[in-house]
Amino acid sequence: MQAERDAGGSIIQHWKPSEQLLEVAKKAVEIAIDYINSYSELIQEDINLH
Repeated sequence: MQAERDAGGSIIQHWKPSEQLLEVAKKAVEIAIDYINSYSELIQEDINLH
């Protein structure tokens, strides 16, 4: 984490996410997209059955 001061003298913190955190976030997004796609396919199949 880095810090600097703004014009008023308040400390501004800059968070630098690690590569590992970015990889976890990417995987979570992939899982969420797969889940949404699977769920929407099930809904479409249900609609087609009725």
